[in-house]
Amino acid sequence: MKALITGATSGIGAALARRFVLDGNDVVLVGRSVERLASTADALRAAAPSARIETEQADLADLAQVHQLADRLAAQDAPDVVVSNAALIAPVDERDAAGIPLTVVVNYLAVYVLLRRLAEAFPAHPSRFVIVGAEPAGSAGLVVEVDDLSYTDADLLFPDDDLRAFALYGHSKNMDVMLTYTLAARLAGTGITVNGVHPGVIGRTGIMSGVPGIDAKVAAMLGATSGHETEAETGAETPYWVATAPELAGRTGVFFADRAPVETAAHTTDAARLDRLWATSAALTGMSA
Repeated sequence: MKALITGATSGIGAALARRFVLDGNDVVLVGRSVERLASTADALRAAAPSARIETEQADLADLAQVHQLADRLAAQDAPDVVVSNAALIAPVDERDAAGIPLTVVVNYLAVYVLLRRLAEAFPAHPSRFVIVGAEPAGSAGLVVEVDDLSYTDADLLFPDDDLRAFALYGHSKNMDVMLTYTLAARLAGTGITVNGVHPGVIGRTGIMSGVPGIDAKVAAMLGATSGHETEAETGAETPYWVATAPELAGRTGVFFADRAPVETAAHTTDAARLDRLWATSAALTGMSA
């Protein structure tokens, strides 16, 4: 089996990569830093000398680089599993050239581009697409602005400046949930399945390092303590199960947590809203609707 993992140099991504190679699979590691990709690959080769480990450098905050990554991958053997794991929390005013917040670009639009491009490149190859999301209940009140992903009125996200960044993260993860359902429906019957998964609240991933002071505020808001956090290795368990479990063969368009399907908010399943988000995303990424 060949597994492609984004955000593969730390946290859940690195734990997933290790799990795949220890179980005898090959991996393609996607990350932003050449140095971190090399060190992660070296560690995996030491743990599993017989595994084939490849690296692909791409900054997912740059959609041109995401398209270039897809071009390179299209020229290689098809992956059997794709785990879209890369994510960040950035200040709302950190935006790309088109004015879209980087949190939305990395967490959602890059996922949209990469998975669509891979499905188009390998339409007849059975594979599992796994989109790592967030806890559905916690983001149930965050309704995606499906016609405008620029979020120019940051005051609408949250009254606290720092927590706006966390709220936008929740919006981006609801976009991922919606993509899970839409892409699964569009790929029905192709042999490609698309499922979402919540890995748990993972401690010490560094995802919030781009917003100074946000860690304590988020912990206070959620009532979180270290006792509620999950290690990356434990957080990788449900995504790995969704990616590999024989009993999930053919299962698609489902969001999982703790190895069980869970419902997401009604606004993430509404058919009209799903279509509108798809069209908006296509326009922003230069792809057909």
